[in-house]
Amino acid sequence: MATSPLGGDFAWSDAPRHALNGAFLKDLIVAVRRHPIAWAETYYLHYPSLSILFYPPLFYVFEAAAFAVLGVTQFVAQATVALFYALFGLGLYRLTRLWASRPAALGAALMLMGMPELALWGRQVMLDVPAMAWLV
Repeated sequence: MATSPLGGDFAWSDAPRHALNGAFLKDLIVAVRRHPIAWAETYYLHYPSLSILFYPPLFYVFEAAAFAVLGVTQFVAQATVALFYALFGLGLYRLTRLWASRPAALGAALMLMGMPELALWGRQVMLDVPAMAWLV
């Protein structure tokens, strides 16, 4: 997290959309109304980069919960991905532990988490790491 882009610098074109999708779900739950479709259309007109229907929504449920507790910020969006990055490492350790000793499982988990590409995606508000965490 220390090397994550901050201050509105998302670094990838889809990253702000992923953060906005979580904010949309949080706002939808907070603003439960009689006409949710009309509310969603008005929300989309105000925030046209909303892409909630293009990606699987499960990550956004966790992100919306984090936004509800900690506020809607880029840091919270990245912290949600970092949580999945940690869960990926723990899951990988548990999975490797089925076939290898504890030191070998720890080494395998740390080695995969330390891969430059995986470490990069673990610091971005993108869905790659959460998807891998769900697979593991």
